[in-house]
Amino acid sequence: MAWGESDLPSIEAFAAAAADDTRASAGAVAALAVALAADLASQVAGVSTAWAERGGALAQADAIRARAIALAGEVGHAYQVVLMALTQALATPPAAVGVDLGEALGRAVEPLLAIAEAAADAAELAEHVARAGSTLVRADAVAATMLATTAAEIAQHLVEVNLLVTGNDDRSHRARELLAGAAARREAARTLEP
Repeated sequence: MAWGESDLPSIEAFAAAAADDTRASAGAVAALAVALAADLASQVAGVSTAWAERGGALAQADAIRARAIALAGEVGHAYQVVLMALTQALATPPAAVGVDLGEALGRAVEPLLAIAEAAADAAELAEHVARAGSTLVRADAVAATMLATTAAEIAQHLVEVNLLVTGNDDRSHRARELLAGAAARREAARTLEP
């Protein structure tokens, strides 16, 4: 089963695709974590019936989940291109390689950065839901910030691996900023718990 924008934006479809698709990668797992974080935030918003912003939070969670699932397909494709370039580079002389490894690695960074952005958005949403939603299920919203932060950390790590960076690349800085933002949301949510 291939991932793509035409797939239904459901965790079940995503998990089934991850189990069946050879494009499963750490980046796709990070995207799944973002989708799960959005789902947790949505569940808390869903039971927060007295909360005036509940509808907006539910819509935002749906948008983040759908974006994360679409990004899993993009990062999966980029991962396959990188694997093909690495395989060719190891098997043939550099002049005969049909795919530029540096270019493939650079292109793989874009969906990873987008996953980090979605993770930061999910962490922000989950922190807001933890703050304003039902206190009875606040722990789930806090857990959503943790999942989102972990996804941002995975994406940041993969950005740096793909760029083979020393820390001076703008995309690496951006990934670190997104991770720091998600981590700040996680810590803010954790202070809400008794």
